[in-house]
Amino acid sequence: MKTTWSQELQSQTRDILYNMPPGVFLLAERLGRKGVCLKNFQGPSGYITLADCLNDEYPIRSHENDQLLAHFSSIDELLEAGWAID
Repeated sequence: MKTTWSQELQSQTRDILYNMPPGVFLLAERLGRKGVCLKNFQGPSGYITLADCLNDEYPIRSHENDQLLAHFSSIDELLEAGWAID
């Protein structure tokens, strides 16, 4: 059985990653993050940078060591793999 986040959270994720509201990325920076925080339904968490979103690429990196956790070529792929904003 495939588990997913709520439609509301998926919609918020799509909106933030597609529209890239400056306030969201600035808030992440002020909180000491390197990008917008994401979580996965299976447990891992990471971040995605504004620069990556601007390039229509969606690599998710670890907060701890910047290691690449996953890479997606679309927001839909990212959502289907169980990732959402945190």
